[in-house]
Amino acid sequence: SPPGREDGVLLRCVMFDWFRLGATEVVRAPAAVKVRRYHSTFPEAASAVAVALSGRRSCYWKEYMVYVRCDLPQPFTSAPGCGTLQCDFCLDGQSMLATHASPSLAALEVTSLSSDDGSGEWVEAGLLRPFVPRGTAPAIVARRVADDISKRKHHMSHSNAGSAHSSSGSTSAASSSSASAA
Repeated sequence: SPPGREDGVLLRCVMFDWFRLGATEVVRAPAAVKVRRYHSTFPEAASAVAVALSGRRSCYWKEYMVYVRCDLPQPFTSAPGCGTLQCDFCLDGQSMLATHASPSLAALEVTSLSSDDGSGEWVEAGLLRPFVPRGTAPAIVARRVADDISKRKHHMSHSNAGSAHSSSGSTSAASSSSASAA
């Protein structure tokens, strides 16, 4: 869990596909959180946990953190290009919130770690978008990201929140939004 969040929720996503996260397991949650362990998408799992904790949905792209390591001379969050793409997030069918993604860093290899071992940093899950399948050629990455953005796939609504198709590794995310969610 992020520092100060030792009782936090831990979700493990095993499928990801560019701007979407698919099959997700609720690995750890407070005893009061009664939700299914497996969900077909990260948004479904994160929303179920949020509703169980607070009675309402939340903006999971900002609330969940991922412990990552990458080969940059500075922290990921300080890298040029981090968080440069605004992505609209439809919270309740009416409210739109701005989240951010990092398309110019899409070709950078980022490894999610299962725990804070001191070799990486905690990053908001949304800033790590797009999630590029391992082994994708850099030329394909740039084309695909540009295409997805032109098709507005980086925005999140109820109708396009899931549908991750590519299984290439996993990423774990820990909630860090509030004392009750963490």
